Amino acid sequence: MIIGRQGQTPVTLKQVSTVIEQDAPVSIETIDKDSAIQYTLNLKSGTSTTDVKEAVDKRFDALSLDAGTGMTAEGDQALIDDSMDDMIMALILAAILVYFVMAAQFESFKYPLVIFMTVPLTIIGISLSLWLTKTPFSISVVIGVLVLIGIVVNNGIVLVDFINQRRREGMDAVSAVKESVRLRTRPILMTALTTILGLIPVALGLGDGGEINQPMGITVIGGLLISTLLTLIIIPVIYLLFERSRVK
Repeated sequence: MIIGRQGQTPVTLKQVSTVIEQDAPVSIETIDKDSAIQYTLNLKSGTSTTDVKEAVDKRFDALSLDAGTGMTAEGDQALIDDSMDDMIMALILAAILVYFVMAAQFESFKYPLVIFMTVPLTIIGISLSLWLTKTPFSISVVIGVLVLIGIVVNNGIVLVDFINQRRREGMDAVSAVKESVRLRTRPILMTALTTILGLIPVALGLGDGGEINQPMGITVIGGLLISTLLTLIIIPVIYLLFERSRVK
């Protein structure tokens, strides 16, 4: 009802307008002064936020909404997106630091490069372990890769250093490689096995909150297992390729 000046007859709203009843939002949300609608999703166990975002993006693009309408992800997915560039930079920096430490140890830039061939081998183990366990890619996986960079080179260091010792004793390259592989296989396997056994509880996700670090454990175990086995084959071959002039 609308009340005018004193003495005028009050009128109802229906007399001066058309009233239409319809649903309306309880509150209006804005983000950076733009109207927004927020949805909160709780994912099932084992569901990847990246896969969900890709599916939502496809449905959103199919809606053909007006220009200026957009969608952003918050929460875990936003953390992954923001952290990925930083993690890639950390991987590159870790690789550079490990390389120069080995270069200082061997007093050579060639032998660290031979040892560094073990790092790409971890990709095979990481891919297989994530695929077999159906583990989605996450920040924990990237942290596991960071850990692997420092671990897998140990086997190469042990093997190449032993080969160089035999070379300094007067053995030719081929004989030194053969003897080093024969004598260093057991210590290398034992070292890798102790690390793998120690990470099994992490890979199983035991304990409260264990599922957070589970992808990291799976990544390290898979990468270390495959890289250790291939190191005993690939590193000797690459070493001889680098020393082919001396072998001749």
